[in-house]
Amino acid sequence: MRATPLHLLSSYCPPRSSLLVLVFLQPSSPAFDFIAPVQTHPAPLSEMSTSQQWRHAGLMVAVAMVVLFIGSADAWGCPSGFKNCDPYKPGCETCIKNDVNNCGDCKKQCKDLPYTTKKCADGKCVYSCKPGWADCDKNMWSNGCEKDLGKDTANCGSCYNKCKVTLKGGEATCSGGKCGQQCKKGTKFDKTKNCCVPVKAY
Repeated sequence: MRATPLHLLSSYCPPRSSLLVLVFLQPSSPAFDFIAPVQTHPAPLSEMSTSQQWRHAGLMVAVAMVVLFIGSADAWGCPSGFKNCDPYKPGCETCIKNDVNNCGDCKKQCKDLPYTTKKCADGKCVYSCKPGWADCDKNMWSNGCEKDLGKDTANCGSCYNKCKVTLKGGEATCSGGKCGQQCKKGTKFDKTKNCCVPVKAY
């Protein structure tokens, strides 16, 4: 079986052990030359020729090296997209391509911003506004998604959509992202005058 080409692994972080095995078992790898002959000679070691025994021994050494590589990857260097960010865990256990606590590098956290959702994509922090909120001032890194599109009369339903007032003595409202009007506090709508008038005190 041919191994997956390595360039297909650059866009995501597969499990560390499977990545190392894929690297090791590329057809161009010397280990591949050891593995193929042994697979075609299932005879006991005592019945193998000298050359076969050497190949068998070579395969055992190669497998042992892979196991050691997985357990102590720091000594060899981590595969692309991985780092050893936890000193209490063996090998390169952290995928820095999609870990919000280690995004692009160890301990590089994607910070929390108001009314946003965050993720780590290809080693970079990416933010998006939560439903009903918007980044109208284009200053996401400072104040996140600062406008409530469901209630803000100056940004009702979308940024800079200001609700107009046509009712005399009234004021604009924004509810559910839609503009409306109502009489101001202390007034009521008079149908005969078609405007808001003061409420009489009794």
